[in-house]
Amino acid sequence: MTEIYTLMETRGLTDSQRHFSAVWLERGQNYLSQNKDADLSAADALTLWRALQDEQQYELAAILLADLLGERS
Repeated sequence: MTEIYTLMETRGLTDSQRHFSAVWLERGQNYLSQNKDADLSAADALTLWRALQDEQQYELAAILLADLLGERS
């Protein structure tokens, strides 16, 4: 989960774990800090993928999908 967060932070789409959790994952502000070592759940991945599509962040959406499918190393 932290890999996609880092990519989004680098691109200026989020400025904190709290923002990422609340805005992009629609979770509580501490969600990422409490689950940083966990894999992204299917529900969270879908929420994030939809948000990336809405913001026309197609490359990040593709990276997310590739990670979920195990196509990216």
